[in-house]
Amino acid sequence: MLMKKGKRSAMESSPVSTYYPVSQEAKTRFRHQSLLQDYENLLKETEAKRRKLQKADQKKLKLLAEIKL
Repeated sequence: MLMKKGKRSAMESSPVSTYYPVSQEAKTRFRHQSLLQDYENLLKETEAKRRKLQKADQKKLKLLAEIKL
Protein backbone atom coordinates (compact mmCIF):
# COMPACT_ATOMS: atom_id res chain seq x y z
CA MET A 1 0.00 0.00 0.00
CA LEU A 2 2.89 2.33 0.57
CA MET A 3 3.84 1.85 -3.06
CA LYS A 4 0.45 3.11 -4.15
CA LYS A 5 0.83 6.22 -2.04
CA GLY A 6 4.30 6.80 -3.49
CA LYS A 7 3.00 6.49 -7.03
CA ARG A 8 0.11 8.81 -6.27
CA SER A 9 2.48 11.44 -4.89
CA ALA A 10 4.69 11.16 -7.94
CA MET A 11 1.72 11.59 -10.24
CA GLU A 12 0.51 14.68 -8.43
CA SER A 13 3.91 16.38 -8.56
CA SER A 14 4.83 15.27 -12.08
CA PRO A 15 5.60 17.92 -14.71
CA VAL A 16 2.89 16.43 -16.94
CA SER A 17 0.28 17.99 -14.68
CA THR A 18 1.63 21.44 -15.54
CA TYR A 19 0.92 20.85 -19.22
CA TYR A 20 -2.58 19.54 -18.59
CA PRO A 21 -4.25 21.62 -15.92
CA VAL A 22 -6.63 19.57 -13.81
CA SER A 23 -9.38 21.19 -11.79
CA GLN A 24 -9.32 21.00 -8.03
CA GLU A 25 -12.61 19.10 -8.16
CA ALA A 26 -11.08 16.41 -10.37
CA LYS A 27 -8.08 16.09 -8.04
CA THR A 28 -10.41 15.81 -5.06
CA ARG A 29 -12.55 13.20 -6.83
CA PHE A 30 -9.45 11.17 -7.73
CA ARG A 31 -8.14 11.37 -4.18
CA HIS A 32 -11.53 10.31 -2.80
CA GLN A 33 -11.66 7.33 -5.17
CA SER A 34 -8.12 6.32 -4.24
CA LEU A 35 -8.79 6.57 -0.53
CA LEU A 36 -12.07 4.68 -0.88
CA GLN A 37 -10.32 1.90 -2.78
CA ASP A 38 -7.58 1.72 -0.12
CA TYR A 39 -10.27 1.56 2.58
CA GLU A 40 -12.14 -1.25 0.80
CA ASN A 41 -8.90 -3.19 0.36
CA LEU A 42 -8.13 -2.79 4.06
CA LEU A 43 -11.61 -4.05 4.94
CA LYS A 44 -11.08 -7.16 2.79
CA GLU A 45 -7.67 -7.80 4.35
CA THR A 46 -9.06 -7.31 7.85
CA GLU A 47 -11.95 -9.70 7.22
CA ALA A 48 -9.59 -12.34 5.81
CA LYS A 49 -7.30 -12.03 8.84
CA ARG A 50 -10.31 -12.18 11.18
CA ARG A 51 -11.50 -15.42 9.55
CA LYS A 52 -8.00 -16.90 9.70
CA LEU A 53 -7.70 -16.01 13.38
CA GLN A 54 -11.14 -17.46 14.11
CA LYS A 55 -10.17 -20.75 12.43
CA ALA A 56 -6.94 -20.86 14.44
CA ASP A 57 -8.86 -20.24 17.67
CA GLN A 58 -11.35 -23.01 16.82
CA LYS A 59 -8.50 -25.40 16.08
CA LYS A 60 -6.84 -24.49 19.37
CA LEU A 61 -10.05 -25.06 21.32
CA LYS A 62 -10.58 -28.40 19.57
CA LEU A 63 -7.06 -29.53 20.46
CA LEU A 64 -7.49 -28.41 24.07
CA ALA A 65 -10.76 -30.35 24.29
CA GLU A 66 -9.03 -33.49 22.98
CA ILE A 67 -6.22 -33.11 25.50
CA LYS A 68 -8.68 -32.87 28.40
CA LEU A 69 -10.18 -36.23 27.43
